[in-house]
Amino acid sequence: MANNKDVEIVIRDNKASIFLRELSATSSMHYLAASSPMGFGANNNAVFEYCRSKLGMQSGDYFCLHNPDLIIAPDVLLEAVNTAEQHAARLVTINLFQDSDLTRPDFNIKRFPSLLDFARGFLLGSNPAAYDKTTIDEPTQVDWASGAFLLFKAELYQQLHGFDERFFMYLEDVDICRRARDQLGEPVLYLPHLKAVHLCRQANKRLFSRHFYWFMVSMLKYFLRSGSRTVN
Repeated sequence: MANNKDVEIVIRDNKASIFLRELSATSSMHYLAASSPMGFGANNNAVFEYCRSKLGMQSGDYFCLHNPDLIIAPDVLLEAVNTAEQHAARLVTINLFQDSDLTRPDFNIKRFPSLLDFARGFLLGSNPAAYDKTTIDEPTQVDWASGAFLLFKAELYQQLHGFDERFFMYLEDVDICRRARDQLGEPVLYLPHLKAVHLCRQANKRLFSRHFYWFMVSMLKYFLRSGSRTVN
């Protein structure tokens, strides 16, 4: 896909890997290394600014971010852009699975969370805020979608001033989707027919790990700003 004249691929390297630098140089991709480790939101904001200032990204273009553990076919990404245009959607996600056979759904679309949802998730291993994706077969508006894959109209990302960098990791995707809806009236459009694989690890569930600490800090920041889930 790096050879598609309408697509620019930017790799953001949080650890300054020689391998990624060389891979980018031989694959027509742009390589950006962080001077020091940064959070998820800060890294994506840096990529957005690079696309805007160095690659000539315009307000009508699309800015797609996805995790390095996401496996997606080029035609799926391009169809997501085309479908977004057809629906005049400025924030889009697709249908993620946790295995290559597409049998284990990734709960990448959810309702805005409550404290009780998080408690149930940690104690019972359930996903009470998750949508039942088996019941959705048409493009549908949802509350928020995982940052593993989000497709923004560049003008929307700019209007939101990107991710809130006070979230080092976790819930920055919930926060930006909520701000998009509450401040600009832009919901997330979920496209169930477009599928990709997300090899997620859910490191935040390991008690007393760094990821668990980052998750708890982000959860406090989110609820101090947004409160509990709003009933639509």
